[in-house]
Amino acid sequence: MTGSSGFIGSHVVDALLAMGAEVRALVRPMSSNLRRPAGVSYCTADVLQGDEVLNSPIWNGATHVFHLAGVTTARTLSEFRAGNVTPLKHVLAAVERRLPNVNRVVVVSSQAAGGPAVSATQPADGTNSVAPVEWYGQSKLEAELLALTFVARLPVSIVRLSSVYGPRDRDFLAAFRQAVRPVALYATPPDHRIELAYVSDVVRALSAVAVNDVAIGKRYTVTGLASVSWRELYAEVARAAAVRTRNLTVPMTIMRTAARAGDVLGIVTQRTPLINSQKLTLGRQPFWLCDGSAIRRDLQWHPQVSLQAGVRDTYVWYVAARLLHRNRTPRDISHSVGQDSAH
Repeated sequence: MTGSSGFIGSHVVDALLAMGAEVRALVRPMSSNLRRPAGVSYCTADVLQGDEVLNSPIWNGATHVFHLAGVTTARTLSEFRAGNVTPLKHVLAAVERRLPNVNRVVVVSSQAAGGPAVSATQPADGTNSVAPVEWYGQSKLEAELLALTFVARLPVSIVRLSSVYGPRDRDFLAAFRQAVRPVALYATPPDHRIELAYVSDVVRALSAVAVNDVAIGKRYTVTGLASVSWRELYAEVARAAAVRTRNLTVPMTIMRTAARAGDVLGIVTQRTPLINSQKLTLGRQPFWLCDGSAIRRDLQWHPQVSLQAGVRDTYVWYVAARLLHRNRTPRDISHSVGQDSAH
């Protein structure tokens, strides 16, 4: 595995260990992640250095490869390419040399590679999207195209993920914090819709792709049970926290000004700010909707976790991890666990 210390990768590791698999993780020399579960063998290599990846002992006898490593924030397109394209190039080259008989190489990508849908009634399916709208999506698309060049020689499968949330996630933490405030602010129009998949459903999808030969050479998209608007998401978070809030939308003029300020701040500090023009471009799209029917049809995989159950479990984890303060005693959370979720 690559990306084992990330949000999704850590859940994939847990699932593989639970199945009795021998798991090896490729980690950076300076990796500071403290979560290293027992039973995982860690191999150190700089994924930007092809020779280090090629000569790593991680490949000895491996049967499956999961590539989840990547970056979601960067200051320039070249930095995105360095984080999302170059590591994959080195991993695939190493697999071709060291594991010519590998069973499967699962390359995890993003719906950003296909871009948003053109309308609410036409989810992006790879043929009707508007293509990537920012650098992250462009770099992920370039990584997919690179992976496809290996299909004739390796059993590669590509999995595009929609927005993923759940315990250990940090990307949705700001939204959860905002949603439980007395006055909750929308940074994007509240009726804009997104695809939202719970992490355990995503892990099951990746497992299905890894063991079904029909997935070889395919590019699948993983979504949740249904799309959701930001208004609906905020309401579900408030429900989990048992709070009442007022919601206000930040005017787009303010967001544009903040994004331009973020661009300047990034240049000065050499760091990626919380908001910049690239992130604003992502947030301005009204229909981050995609078609996840192919994986359901081919692999008989179906999402199981409802928005209510997923938000509730994520909220409880945020509180337990002291990332979110409990405003009041929630409704009896434990009473409803399992009633509307099959996880």
